[in-house]
Amino acid sequence: MQNKRCFLCGHKMAENGLCTNAGCVRSTPVPGTAVAEALAEEKEAEKPANTD
Repeated sequence: MQNKRCFLCGHKMAENGLCTNAGCVRSTPVPGTAVAEALAEEKEAEKPANTD
């Protein structure tokens, strides 16, 4: 297994390709990319359904 590290800060990379360091610019996805869309879909699925 290969340990991937962020080339900017040296912290470990998550499986989704983002840096695990919250202060690093690579910890948030670039808008319009597949990673950003996948994270948005995950957040939408986690929201509780409205039961009005």
